[in-house]
Amino acid sequence: MPAEPRPPLLHRVRPRQWDGLALACALVFGLVTWGTLAHQRLAVAVVAIGTLLVVIPIVIGRRTPVAAFALFPVAVALPVGTMALAGLAVAPAAYVLYLAAASRGARTRAALLACGTVLPFLAPLTTGVHKAGASFPSAMLLVTAWTVGYAIGERRRYTAQVVRYHAGLAQASAQKAGREAAEERMRIARELHDVVAHSMSLITVQAGYGRLVAGSEPEEAAAALATIEDAGRAALTEMRRLLGVLREENPEAASLAPAPGLAALPTLAEQTARAGVRVSLIVEGEERQLAAGIELAAYRIVQEALTNVVRHSGAPSAVVGVTYEPDALTLEISDRGSGCDLSQAPTGHGIVGMRERAAMYEGWFRAGPRPDGGFRVMTRLPLRPAPDTATNATNFTNAASTA
Repeated sequence: MPAEPRPPLLHRVRPRQWDGLALACALVFGLVTWGTLAHQRLAVAVVAIGTLLVVIPIVIGRRTPVAAFALFPVAVALPVGTMALAGLAVAPAAYVLYLAAASRGARTRAALLACGTVLPFLAPLTTGVHKAGASFPSAMLLVTAWTVGYAIGERRRYTAQVVRYHAGLAQASAQKAGREAAEERMRIARELHDVVAHSMSLITVQAGYGRLVAGSEPEEAAAALATIEDAGRAALTEMRRLLGVLREENPEAASLAPAPGLAALPTLAEQTARAGVRVSLIVEGEERQLAAGIELAAYRIVQEALTNVVRHSGAPSAVVGVTYEPDALTLEISDRGSGCDLSQAPTGHGIVGMRERAAMYEGWFRAGPRPDGGFRVMTRLPLRPAPDTATNATNFTNAASTA
């Protein structure tokens, strides 16, 4: 798992550390202000008031920038007979104007910009020194500080909106994936119900037949009991899996017809060919009868993979490989089409459903672009010996019809 990225240096400074830095700057700037005003041979009270008007905005600017900036007009209007105080107050005013422009609303920002532009030109009127040209640098400094604060504030607000937007997308995607997984599991549950219902029907019929022939034909009764045993074990296996699958409150009525399996793959290939995609079916290993649930899962995975080929790849052909291993069944469906970006996959249950079916039988599933172009779906399903319930059912049907 990759390490969490570290925030920028300024974001690692804690609020108390910022407050301490602001206090230190206020002390240094206060000493400079005190010395400058004292050099003007002003009264001690005036020097003290002027120093406070310069120092306080630096101290409280981070918490209340608007109130801190309000001290700047007071410093400008203070009739001390010199522009020294007004000039010294510009730097703290620029600092708090930057903070206010970065964090306050549009109306407040506009009002502060107007004040920052006009107030430097009022200083000559209050001090009696009519040198308006000297106010331009102060006004430009305030406007520049406001512009920088506004730009940084807009960037912060945009970043926050982007983060909220992507967080909402991630939450919606997670909810959608959860719904799709739940719907797919419900569908799997209905299909597994078909498999189990078929086994239960077989058991019921065999039990009735065994009871009828128990006295006259013991061998036939023993065969019926063996069939019941095999079918019961298979049904219990499927029922254990079924308990872990979400079910609908009102499931559809189960059909007693067996669900499709690997024997139906040639028919599926023909149907896909009629849709415009030629399918080459390659079977390796010794074909044998598998558990009904695994047969159904394998058939559905191949069916969904071929459906995606027809809908999204644009490939003229596809290859379906079925490999019977001693302890597993491996499926590989590949094409040489345009591929499919899983991060921008079309809506639906395809990839989700195939992965759910493989996971339900403790198998693994992979889907992604091929290195040489196209798309590949691979899955491997562990196998367990399945009872030959279909053969027993056929024998019983023939025997029952003869009787």
